[in-house]
Amino acid sequence: MGRLQRGQDEVAAVTLPLNPQEVTQGMCKAVPFVQVFSRPGCSATRLRNHLCFGHCSSLYIPGSDPTPLVLCNSCMPARKHSAPVVLWCHTGSSASRRRVKITTALIEGCHCSLKA
Repeated sequence: MGRLQRGQDEVAAVTLPLNPQEVTQGMCKAVPFVQVFSRPGCSATRLRNHLCFGHCSSLYIPGSDPTPLVLCNSCMPARKHSAPVVLWCHTGSSASRRRVKITTALIEGCHCSLKA
């Protein structure tokens, strides 16, 4: 059985009928997909990226304190970096195009993380 305490100065502790491993256990992974970037009047650009998918533990313990103990994790990027994406957009004339640069996050890995 796991035990959770709210703060150092609180005397009461809560004994939970849970396996401590179940409280922290989750499944969160980076799933590859092809992301399409487009804007009106521009050619679409495809980029290999990852999305974060999975389930993470959450917990709500009521108490006498007006603020209950809440633990809410979510599947979020663990490693990511910014990458430029170039779109080619049509201008007034049919022969000319202009380059539009946008930025996206490339996800490299995911994990269960406490929601801020």
